[in-house]
Amino acid sequence: MLVSAVDGGVRLVDAREGKGVVAACGRKGAHRGVVTDACWMVAGKSAVSGGGDGSVRLWDVRALMTPAHIMERVHEGGKSLAVAAAGEEVFSAGADGKVARFRV
Repeated sequence: MLVSAVDGGVRLVDAREGKGVVAACGRKGAHRGVVTDACWMVAGKSAVSGGGDGSVRLWDVRALMTPAHIMERVHEGGKSLAVAAAGEEVFSAGADGKVARFRV
């Protein structure tokens, strides 16, 4: 399970085995502020997170310590994310009322 956090981090939790947090992003790659949404990408090897800082981060979940890509200041405060069914696009909605589209 992918979990967003108030400290700007993203965590992987193994709910089936009851192991709690099995991986967490490092402070260097964390959002500045709360993570407002996090989604798995279609292939399951990467995830995307959006933060109250207005940025969107793409994570390789096999190496969660640093983001694979950072899109800074996409919005004036991030609200929600969606991943297209084909897994090639991410949509981010912000508190500013705008929607941004990214090809991944």
